[in-house]
Amino acid sequence: MLTDDNKIEKKKQFINIFHNPFTAWVILGISLTLTVAAYHISSNFVKQGAQDRFEFRAGEIQKAIEERLRIYEQQLWSGVGLMYSSEQTDRAAFAKFVETMDIDSNWPGIQGVGFSVPVKPENKQFHINAIRAEGFPGFTIRPEGERKMYSSIIYLEPFDWRNKRAFGYDMWSNEMRRAAMKRARDHGVAATSGIITLVQETKDDVQRGFLTYVPVYKTKNIPKTIEERRMQFMGWVYAPFRAGDLMKGIIGTKDPSIEFEVFDGELMNTEALLFDSNSSLHLNEIDHHPDLENTTRLTNQGREWTLYLNTPKNYLTGSEQNQPRFIAAAGAIVDLLLFYVIWSLYFINKRAESIAREMTVEIENAKLKLEDTVKERTRELQQARDHLEDQVTERTERLERSNNDLEILLYVVTHDLKEPLRSIEYFSSKIGEKYGDKLDKKGKDYVRRAINSTERMRILLDEILTMSRARKIGESSEIIDFCSAAKDAIVRLESIIKESGATIKVDNDLPKIKADKLWVTQAIYNLTANAIKFNSDNSPPEVEIVTYEPSEQNKGQVGIVVRDRGPGVEEEYRERIFQLFQRAVDRDVEGTGAGLAIVREIATRHGGNVWVESRYGGGSDFILTFKS
Repeated sequence: MLTDDNKIEKKKQFINIFHNPFTAWVILGISLTLTVAAYHISSNFVKQGAQDRFEFRAGEIQKAIEERLRIYEQQLWSGVGLMYSSEQTDRAAFAKFVETMDIDSNWPGIQGVGFSVPVKPENKQFHINAIRAEGFPGFTIRPEGERKMYSSIIYLEPFDWRNKRAFGYDMWSNEMRRAAMKRARDHGVAATSGIITLVQETKDDVQRGFLTYVPVYKTKNIPKTIEERRMQFMGWVYAPFRAGDLMKGIIGTKDPSIEFEVFDGELMNTEALLFDSNSSLHLNEIDHHPDLENTTRLTNQGREWTLYLNTPKNYLTGSEQNQPRFIAAAGAIVDLLLFYVIWSLYFINKRAESIAREMTVEIENAKLKLEDTVKERTRELQQARDHLEDQVTERTERLERSNNDLEILLYVVTHDLKEPLRSIEYFSSKIGEKYGDKLDKKGKDYVRRAINSTERMRILLDEILTMSRARKIGESSEIIDFCSAAKDAIVRLESIIKESGATIKVDNDLPKIKADKLWVTQAIYNLTANAIKFNSDNSPPEVEIVTYEPSEQNKGQVGIVVRDRGPGVEEEYRERIFQLFQRAVDRDVEGTGAGLAIVREIATRHGGNVWVESRYGGGSDFILTFKS
């Protein structure tokens, strides 16, 4: 059995193993190795996150371009459908068709939609005389000269000053255009040309462009053989595109997180460059060495494009760049502290041993104190490590939440559901028009329900997109008048007001605010439309828009009150109605439940609020405020 002295000696030997310079250096080497490993793991984690963001965004851009060009192609095929819908489509019908497309708002990048016909040399003068007889005395086929075959642009809408420059132009005379026109005619498919400069271009803001053609046949379908297609060929429905406007419409404003270039074909050079997001061709930069890059091929209506994407300088944020350094610095500090502790304990133990010969009790107390110090410092080191791990976990969760929110929003926005809805509505209407007399009462009701359902879904999609855009409202420096915004909203409500017989009264002394007029008009429109819909009885609705007098708690806010004489809102629903897709119960009124949620988003983005003060059964005051 070991005596007390033997036990003490054993303890001394054990302590001496760990509390000596050699052990301190070994532990320092191991801890520094672990710190370096932690630095590399953190650095790889940051780089992988950046890689994932880049690949996700690159995929988004590629898919957005492919989806948009596919949709634009469908619009051109709808023009072919217009040609097939009647024996002869005149200029007015074609202009009305293009007008309903609302190109400026819905189809950015398209310079117009036109129709070009082939003209044989022997029919050239007859064709020119026929167009001149329609009221265009100066019409001719351009460029001048004798050729084996001509084409002539006879319709091009909108027929503004820029498109008039292309009226009568012979696209067949140009080799780049002719190749696409031949492919569309002979194969019965949509065909896109190579890079061209549009006839509509002026000296200002010149952009590279291209054209997309779809064929129209006299048979009103696509003949089976090339010979039949050429014999029955009638013309091309086509659209000229300005590449810069097109990409801006697809991608939106400049994205600081990614740069990309689009080339026509497989070669990436200046001649093949169709679009550049930053106006600086990467091939011309000697020091172009991006952190991440990607090259992919796109096939658009038979034309190969090359899409090159890369990250700009300073792609990683400051926090991402500093995170591995912070971990390395913190780890190094901890390692040095641990080394210092062990190194110090060695000399402390030496001193303790010399004192122990004379004062055993004091040595024991010193040992206990040293052990407590080691434990305390160990706890501190563990707490520091735990804190670092918590920070890494928190930032990772925050990034995942942001990515999830972004994916949900982009999924709704980028999946363009409106086109299939328009097709359903269009064909349902055609069924009703063409076969209405053959359908029984139930069949007609089914057609009507289909049309109504597609209309409701279209409205719902518009509301979702409006909510998405409202969440991106930036700070505005424009000073606007509530009166002007209210009047604009009333103009938009004209058909609803006439149908309901509503009376809208607007206070002429409404305040002025610093805000985005379009969104303020949208908010007033939603509140006024809501007031008209929720009327208390069958009498014509009466709505007032007056100035809001803020209370003490709303000091620093300005706003308006939209007052109606509706049935009012029960207190339990007064907050719920401002939530997306939420409505007050027991209300048989059409709507998506998104209008008031959009109003709240608009108000919040402008530093304000919206709420309702209501007397159930006696009308409601919807109060809209903005930061003054």
